[in-house]
Amino acid sequence: MPLNFKGLGVLKVKRLFTTAIILLILNISGVFGNSDFSDREYHEHIKNIKVYDKNQTVTLSKPFVIITNITSKSIKQDNIDMVQFAIKTLKKLFFTKNPNSIIDIWIFKDRESFINFNHRELNSTSRDDVAGYYMKDKNMLVLDIQTGIGTIIHEMVHAFMDSNFPQAPSWFDEGLASLYEGTISNGEYLIGDLNWRLPILKATIRANRLISFKELMDYNVSEFYSEDRVSINYAHARYLLYYLQNRDLLVDYYREFSTNFKDDPTGYKSLKKILKVEDMDKFTKEWKEYILKLEDWEHYLKRIIQ
Repeated sequence: MPLNFKGLGVLKVKRLFTTAIILLILNISGVFGNSDFSDREYHEHIKNIKVYDKNQTVTLSKPFVIITNITSKSIKQDNIDMVQFAIKTLKKLFFTKNPNSIIDIWIFKDRESFINFNHRELNSTSRDDVAGYYMKDKNMLVLDIQTGIGTIIHEMVHAFMDSNFPQAPSWFDEGLASLYEGTISNGEYLIGDLNWRLPILKATIRANRLISFKELMDYNVSEFYSEDRVSINYAHARYLLYYLQNRDLLVDYYREFSTNFKDDPTGYKSLKKILKVEDMDKFTKEWKEYILKLEDWEHYLKRIIQ
C-alpha cells in the first residue's frame, strides 16, 4: 500500500550530472549521524554500480545508495524522501548502528524492469512473484514500486536489525519490519498504521485459532515461517508491536529485550516486564478485544483514498 506523505518535508538537493547517470549526493550526515563509511568509500562503491539503462539514477542516502529507473522527477523524489524519512525514524527510535555494509536500494518503476533485474542479477526466476526483497549476501534491497514503498521500509528494518540486534528471533524481526510496511507520519517520524494484515488476524481470533504469545515467541525459524501459519504469525507479531507502539511502550520494549537477550532469548519476560503484567491470559483477552475493535481494513482503505 502506498504510504501517506502528509507532513513530510521535501529535502533540497544539488544535482550533479554525469554522462551515464545522475548522481544525487545528499548531505544528510547532520540529520542521521556519521556513517561508518567514508565519503571516499561511498564514491568508490558508487563508481562500481552497474547501471542497465540511461534512465537510471543513483542517489547517496547514507547509509544506503538508491538506484532507480523512475523517470518522473516528482515521483522519484517522493520515494527518495520517504527512504530518508524512514532512515530518520529507525535511527531515532531504535538503531544506533548503521548496516555493516553499504547497501544498495534498487527501486524499479514497473514489474517488467523488476523481473528483468532479478533474472540478470540473480540468474533466477525464484523472486518473480514477490513485491521486493533484501539479500544480505549481496547487500541489496530490491523493489517493484508499483507495490508501494512500504516493502522497502520493511526490508530496511531487516538491514538495520542485522547490525543492531542480530540475535532477534524471527517473530520480532518480522513483526517490527511488518509494522513499518504500512505507516503514516506524525510530522516527526513514521508510525505504524493499520494495514492489510489486520483482516487475517481478526479472522484467526474470531475462529479461536490464535496461539498464545508465548508459543509465538518460542517458535524457531522453521516454525515461524511454516507455510500453513506464516501469514498469521506475521500479523500476530505485527499487531502486538502495533499495540505496544500505541501505548508508547515499543521503544522501551526494544531496549529492554535487546539489552537482556541472553537472559530472555524469546522476549517473553521482557514483554511481561514492559506491560507490567503477570497474568498473560488476562492481557491476551484484553489485547484480542482491542484488535477486534480496530477499524475494519476495508473501511479504513476506502477512507484514506478518498
